[in-house]
Amino acid sequence: MQLWQKTTNNLAIENLWQKTQADIKKMFQPDSLCTQRFLPYQYLSVLQDEIFLSGIQPERIKLLTDKIFLHRITGGHPELESLLKVCGYTPDAGSFTLWGHKITEILGRGSSSVVYCTDEHYALKVVSASGRDKLFQEYIRLSGIKCNNIVNAYDFYESTEGAGMLLEQLSSPSGDTNGYICGLDYLHQIGLCHGDIRYSNLGSDNNGTAKLFDLGNSFYGTTGSMQKEKKDLRLLLEKFNRV
Repeated sequence: MQLWQKTTNNLAIENLWQKTQADIKKMFQPDSLCTQRFLPYQYLSVLQDEIFLSGIQPERIKLLTDKIFLHRITGGHPELESLLKVCGYTPDAGSFTLWGHKITEILGRGSSSVVYCTDEHYALKVVSASGRDKLFQEYIRLSGIKCNNIVNAYDFYESTEGAGMLLEQLSSPSGDTNGYICGLDYLHQIGLCHGDIRYSNLGSDNNGTAKLFDLGNSFYGTTGSMQKEKKDLRLLLEKFNRV
């Protein structure tokens, strides 16, 4: 907000700022996809310079709000814009469809992916075309796993613009600490390290069953790397008072 603080005495800029906020409030209705999980105002700071330079031009404000919407639904990954445009997204719709699944909410984002919730209450992990091979590898590994403590993968989709993996939707971490340890033990038994043990990759299903997810960084590890990973998980669970 540094630029805005410097211009608070400028009436024209203040009016523009207020109108921009009003337009965004109108577009981001309570039931709109845009209001899920994150506040749209997070992205205003990214566009401060553009707002300052735009002058009092309604059409420019519309372009800015559209950019904020696009930034919102791509999780900040510009390379996903082409995929969403092909799927026919519009800022006024508040929702869009990917591979036949209507997107209702954004569950989270990774370094190169966005995870959406579908109207059937699945999770759809989406990447751009450059991330297709890595996502497919994750899907193949998950498809071969038979463990109640690892997230289930149901389907894989791809197009020239990107790829997606359909997963079971999980909620917040469970108190079933043994479940997470069992899940990691299973991975280690088949030679895999999870590769990204952290609290945000612990979830649970509707029955409260502990589930590890996000195997995008998994790899075939050594005994030493597996021992370290198991220790890291135990320390993590202890840190969050889970054991």
